[in-house]
Amino acid sequence: MDDCTCGVKGTPVTINLVRHHLTAAWQHSVEGKSFTFCEEPGCPVVYFAGDGTTFDVAAVRAAPAYKSGDKADRLCFCFDVTGQDVLGDSDPTPYVRERVRQGECACDVLNPSGMCCLGSIGRWVKAHN
Repeated sequence: MDDCTCGVKGTPVTINLVRHHLTAAWQHSVEGKSFTFCEEPGCPVVYFAGDGTTFDVAAVRAAPAYKSGDKADRLCFCFDVTGQDVLGDSDPTPYVRERVRQGECACDVLNPSGMCCLGSIGRWVKAHN
């Protein structure tokens, strides 16, 4: 399966990233598989593999706000910024941007996508304003 069940291509992620974000990772069969992250908002699938294996928002420790639709969920996993935070009166985006610029983030491990959150924050704000 090259595309998610929602039809989106997705972004390849490491097996270590998948293991880190799954709840009870030892209970899942992930060895020897190549996983992809689906960033499509509203799609419940977070990770999918070519053999049809999927892990949805209920299978990960913390789903990104744009996957769960819940403003209380995080958009930035490095600095604990929620969907509601970026829509509030004191926007934390400049703080996050500066921390990223200074190399103080750990997106490759903490973010379920393995990527920087700044793009997701921008898309979230655009979709909710």
